[in-house]
Amino acid sequence: MRRSALFTAILLAAAVSAFPQAKQSKPKSKNEVTAIQAMMAAQDPNAQIKAADELITKFADTEFKAIALYVEANAYAQLGNSEKAIVYGEQTIDADPKNYQAQVLVAKMYAQTTKPTDLDKNEKLGKITKFANDALESLKTAEKPNPQIPDAEWTGIKNDFVGQAHFALGI
Repeated sequence: MRRSALFTAILLAAAVSAFPQAKQSKPKSKNEVTAIQAMMAAQDPNAQIKAADELITKFADTEFKAIALYVEANAYAQLGNSEKAIVYGEQTIDADPKNYQAQVLVAKMYAQTTKPTDLDKNEKLGKITKFANDALESLKTAEKPNPQIPDAEWTGIKNDFVGQAHFALGI
């Protein structure tokens, strides 16, 4: 399992399990908690997309919107649908401008799909540079999503994202 996938699981588990301690995100009802838990429990990308979409649709004012959008973006990336991964990744960044996971994902998706013959190649290259550099900046001040993560493991997770951002820049 890749560190980024592991980190996503840790982040989402922390979001669900740490409701009382959550500084920013708190569910507003038991039904919202159930929808968040369903999203967390979804095992395959299609189920993750469905559960995240249901959370966003049923609870339009949820404070977990950025997490749900990232879950969808990541699931579409796993399915090989880079266009939808980019759309949901950019929506994640709109909802949470410091979401380095989404910034890295979008940069990688653009990097992997931009061809030398694309008419909008320069625009896409600019987006790769912007999102990758934004991720590198966000990672400098990123806090552990769960204080129980050992410092060495957190450093490794951050370094993995740094490497992925540089990978996108390098492509």
